[in-house]
Amino acid sequence: FKLFQDAGIPAPLCNYANVTVNGENLGTFINIEDMKTDFFEREFDGKGNLYEGTYSDFAHKLTGTFEKKTKNPGLGYIDKVTAAIDQNNIDELERLIDIDKFITFWAMESLINLGDGYSSDIVNYYFHESANGLIFIPWGPDPGIDNPKSRVILLSAEIPRALFHRYLEAYREELYRLLDSVWNKGSILEYIGMLVDSVGMNQHSLRVIRFVMEREEFLRSKLARKNFARTSTSAYHNADPHYGNCNK
Repeated sequence: FKLFQDAGIPAPLCNYANVTVNGENLGTFINIEDMKTDFFEREFDGKGNLYEGTYSDFAHKLTGTFEKKTKNPGLGYIDKVTAAIDQNNIDELERLIDIDKFITFWAMESLINLGDGYSSDIVNYYFHESANGLIFIPWGPDPGIDNPKSRVILLSAEIPRALFHRYLEAYREELYRLLDSVWNKGSILEYIGMLVDSVGMNQHSLRVIRFVMEREEFLRSKLARKNFARTSTSAYHNADPHYGNCNK
């Protein structure tokens, strides 16, 4: 969540607590800001609507799974985005979503190799609907930050596949920006050290540290290639609807 916030993407606040009940240590728990009240008011002044996606996407068989979390009148953007993708109307899609924020959101999900996210698995995310377009929000960010040599570009969802060809270079430039301005290995490792002091070192901690140490070098080596998207053979397949969802 902190990395998304640093990148300019709305994300819930959270902190940690070591919980004991009647003297029994239950371990470390995460306290996350309530999305429907505190987060909604803080980020959007209670205006527009929040929707949660759980194996949900902008395809006719899946739009019914979006869950509206707020009580303001809907603006019909789900159907409009779905229609724009069906018609391959990228100009209309650009008007329906906050395109700059989406490119950042998409690139950040890929940077941390977010396994349960919109671009990777159409699960565990929110979006905010307003007249200014849809803004995507991370939620339940796991698994991720594990294999430093994982995919450079995530393409398991309808919007990334629709934008792939027009925004490939913008996506590459945004990944460079995130690596330069957000992915500060020293700060991230310092933060991980604070958590390790609290919960202890284990195999999961070591895997996260390895990812932080090696991810940037791997990404930069791929991004420097003229045809960097071909570093994953599924990238072009996933951008072509005839191939379906190859990451599945």
